[in-house]
Amino acid sequence: MKISNSDLIKNNNTLSIKNSEEVILSLEENIEEINIDVLSNVKASIIMTDFYDTNVNFFIQNNASLELKIVNNETKKRLNLKANLCRNAIFNTYFADLSDTDIILNSNVILYGENSASEFRFASLAKNNNNKYYSISFSHLNERTSSILTGFGVSQNNATIKCIGTSHIEKDSIKSSAKQSVKVILFDETSKAIASPTLKIDCDDIKASHGCAIGALNEDHLFYLLSRGLNITDARKLITTGYLIPITQYFDGDLKEKIFNEINGSL
Repeated sequence: MKISNSDLIKNNNTLSIKNSEEVILSLEENIEEINIDVLSNVKASIIMTDFYDTNVNFFIQNNASLELKIVNNETKKRLNLKANLCRNAIFNTYFADLSDTDIILNSNVILYGENSASEFRFASLAKNNNNKYYSISFSHLNERTSSILTGFGVSQNNATIKCIGTSHIEKDSIKSSAKQSVKVILFDETSKAIASPTLKIDCDDIKASHGCAIGALNEDHLFYLLSRGLNITDARKLITTGYLIPITQYFDGDLKEKIFNEINGSL
């Protein structure tokens, strides 16, 4: 099902997903805020390929799940995501950001219900003086909640990737877990990356971990590939492609092929 601006405007900028289905969401510039409600026991997915300066609010009811799949196009933009999860709700976001443009993305997921879970996974390519900024936060407010942040990036040609991750396990949220991992390859001396993982833990009996790795291409990997007959350009491309290709597993059909081709054509 494809949802247009006119469809949203008719419903006061609100989308209610009542059945398990895939929704294609295309937003024009005059939609500043939308509300998306996934009803109980519904398993849905949303594909978002066009967005501008947009605020999107999600409400995931009991036992419902939503996969949000985002592909960034070639327009400078800001995207703010906020999600409230009820009991046993699942909200996963997969973001392929390969565009030659700046972006600011803020995501705030509130794990309100017991046993709710959320994952944010991104692949980012920054080049040609672009600035990519991601602020990803999770608030654990109940028992047995879980969150995962995973990011892979490649920065080149005086570009910058910055990722701020925050996981807050609040008081009495026992048996909860939070994990953060961000890895960025710096393709040259002019490229930059900043990763700032933060864990705020206000109770015991939880699991939490974070880590980040930022640096140039591994010289041992390069040496091995060169010894197998690849030239330096192809060797660098093969290694960095391996950082970004895994995001394609969360997309299907023509969109998956488009992302794959963009990764191969951009490095």
